[in-house]
Amino acid sequence: MPESKQDLLKFCGPTEYSLRNLADGVIYCQHYSAYNDPFEFWSNIYEGIPDALREPERFAAALRAWGMEGCSPQDEDVIAYFNECKDYQPPFQEMRDEVRIACFGSQRDNLLMWSHYADGLRGFCIVFDENLVTKAEPEGYVVDVAYIDAPPTLDSFVYAIARDQDWYHQMAIEETETRIQH
Repeated sequence: MPESKQDLLKFCGPTEYSLRNLADGVIYCQHYSAYNDPFEFWSNIYEGIPDALREPERFAAALRAWGMEGCSPQDEDVIAYFNECKDYQPPFQEMRDEVRIACFGSQRDNLLMWSHYADGLRGFCIVFDENLVTKAEPEGYVVDVAYIDAPPTLDSFVYAIARDQDWYHQMAIEETETRIQH
């Protein structure tokens, strides 16, 4: 059996709901908007073709992702490629709205966690094995919280171009390998 990556600690108050989840083997996951910190899951999501005049940084980032830095916004190839790539954008906002989150602690003796989430030391703490949790839910994953001073920026258009370029280069490699074999 692989060694556990980390113990995941779920602090719970002594409520009927918590005890039922424990008995049923349920880890409750909720929408990010239900958490008490308004900055949790805070991010800036940009979509669509960037306007070169109003969003020069986004436009330059899209050109960089394509490998065509310095091209004019009026270049016909830029316009055609950008119009094609707008259909490849992942729906980051929709994805964010559909995700559900469970929060865990990592320190058994954290008094703040015991007092806030375990009802002032009257509750209990369930210890989960990270490997078993991720194995039980193939689409689930565990990430550490990153505390940052500004919200992260997600640009679905730049991502679409980068993903298209990655696909293009992978396809070129596979075609070259096929030609070499024959």
